[in-house]
Amino acid sequence: TSYRLLKNLDSAAYYLEEAKKYYNDNTSSSTRFNLFLTEALLLSSRNQHQKALESFLKMQPLATVMNDVVTLNINIAEEYTSLGQEEKALEYFQKAYDISFKNKMFNNLEFLSLAIANIYEKKNDLKKF
Repeated sequence: TSYRLLKNLDSAAYYLEEAKKYYNDNTSSSTRFNLFLTEALLLSSRNQHQKALESFLKMQPLATVMNDVVTLNINIAEEYTSLGQEEKALEYFQKAYDISFKNKMFNNLEFLSLAIANIYEKKNDLKKF
C-alpha cells in the first residue's frame, strides 16, 4: 500500500506478488480480503478501472465486517465513477452511506455525502440530494 500511495507502482506490484506466495487455502478471510483489496487498488492506480471493478465485485463475499463492506462499496462506486457510470456509482455510494448511517459509522458520512452530492451535481439534479 505504501508504495502504491507513493506512486511507486512497480515496487507495489513486486511486493504484492511476494505476499501472494504466502497465500493458501488456510489463509484467513480477512487476510484474503486485504490481499485482494491491495491488488484491486493497484489496478485502479494503473488506470485499469474495469479490471479493478471486476476484482472489487468478486471480493464482496470476503467482506465480513461492516467496515470492510463500506470500504468495498466505496471502492466499487469510485471505479464506476471512473468508468463514467454514475448511476451505478450512486447505487454503491448510497449502499455505503446507508450501512454507515445504520451502524453509526459517522467517519464515513461526510465523504459519502459529498460523493453523492457530486454525482447529483454532475447530473444537474441537486434536488434529489
